[in-house]
Amino acid sequence: MNWKVQWSKWHSQLGWWGAFAVLIWALSGLAHPLMSWLGPQAVKFYPPSLQQAPNLYDGLTNVIQVNALKRARVLKVIPGHSETMSETMVQLTESDKQPRRYFSLKSGVELHNQDQQQARWLASYYTGRDINTIESVEWQTAFDQNYPAVNRLLPVYRVRFSGDDGLMAYIYTETNALATLTNNNRQQLQTIFQALHTWNWLDRFDNARVLLMGLFILSLIAMCVAGVGLVIVLKSRRIPQTSRRWHRALAYILWLPLLGWSVSGFYHLLQAAYVEPVSGLRLSEEMRLDNRGWATMSGHLSEYQNQSINALALVEGASGPLISDAIKSGAEEATLFYRLSLSQPNGHAQHTRSERFSGKASERAAVYINAESGELRQWGDEAQARYLALRYTGRSNEDIADISKVTHFGPDYDFRNKRLPVWRVDFSGETTGRGAGLRVFVDPITGVLVDQNRQIDRAESWSFSMLHKWNYLNPITGKFYRDVLIVGTIIICLVMTLLGVLMLLKNGRRKKV
Repeated sequence: MNWKVQWSKWHSQLGWWGAFAVLIWALSGLAHPLMSWLGPQAVKFYPPSLQQAPNLYDGLTNVIQVNALKRARVLKVIPGHSETMSETMVQLTESDKQPRRYFSLKSGVELHNQDQQQARWLASYYTGRDINTIESVEWQTAFDQNYPAVNRLLPVYRVRFSGDDGLMAYIYTETNALATLTNNNRQQLQTIFQALHTWNWLDRFDNARVLLMGLFILSLIAMCVAGVGLVIVLKSRRIPQTSRRWHRALAYILWLPLLGWSVSGFYHLLQAAYVEPVSGLRLSEEMRLDNRGWATMSGHLSEYQNQSINALALVEGASGPLISDAIKSGAEEATLFYRLSLSQPNGHAQHTRSERFSGKASERAAVYINAESGELRQWGDEAQARYLALRYTGRSNEDIADISKVTHFGPDYDFRNKRLPVWRVDFSGETTGRGAGLRVFVDPITGVLVDQNRQIDRAESWSFSMLHKWNYLNPITGKFYRDVLIVGTIIICLVMTLLGVLMLLKNGRRKKV
């Protein structure tokens, strides 16, 4: 076989398919960094901080007793804003299907419709826009084109501001978080990206979408491999045509990025379509609040009364030193604790976006105090994370292979979870199959299962993060200059593709002659 002729033939035959794939995905790929550059930017990157309030603990238990609260999934003290003033509130989450309830910490009175007011206040806080310019507030329980599933958090409030830019903030009130921020420019770019990059217009026929996208990606991979083979078998020589010289020179630079994008994209396509995901947030089991005796302001509670704290929450934990025994006894027998998040001396008001994503800590220490006896518990976040992981998974204490604190976002723990710090718990046991390597992420502040993944999920996530998004460059270049490099590479790739198209057209004319 004449390999020179054969590689050349394969490369040419695949050229039109490959060129079409490059043009569609490269042009739409440019929309992704442009969304970040041209889209709206938040003016604050951390949730509002909790101000010091008198009778913090008595206020929390007073709310429970005055309002005869019997059950809670999440119960914590948060900063808030009522119709007339900023004040410290108690937030009650009963389910993920309905708005949260709020109570004044000072008076114990329930603040009706406060969840929506909280969303309005937070939207103004994160955007810097006047709260009076809010045009509408809507409760959203499902993902849609403007708020796709990659954002993860539901339910949210969609807060729309008046103005020509169509600014919208999506607020997740449980953590006082900004889920995402969008406007007309970003929505237009997102529509282009979804239509041309993920082919969402074929979502109703998902198998057909996967088949068509898969064929185009495979043709691109085959064209790339054939081009590499052609470069290898052809000896270096003087090429008279300028377009051919440039096409060959650019191929030396671009074959590896193009192959990386194609292979990781194909892998991502197949896994998203045919591997059932396990990721997603789950609220804790209900805590029983009735028929409890609550500690008064004495002993260890009074020691922390005047200290600066980030958060105060009521959480369930093991009543004894043996976590496994507490799990077996059931949620009804679990002990309630106040979890105090003691803040750093300077708080987190001055933190920047980069500090937020790199994991600069706002918490100095976590303290657990028995809510009924007032006694300090020798029980830290690691023990609480272990307790929560076992409750959610039904595994035994002996199955835990590793446990560690996560203070920054990365390929393993996505920034779209909008929650730091969390604790990662790795389980041993199953070593093969889709359930192998279970890893869960839990939030000891609220008892929430934030996310979970398996070995199969992490492999695909690593591939997409490193080969498709080039996140390995972040520590070196930062996200902005990483995106600049990606955009530059895409533009060069488009130039090489256009040169290849010109060569195909010339070859076609020669054959006709």
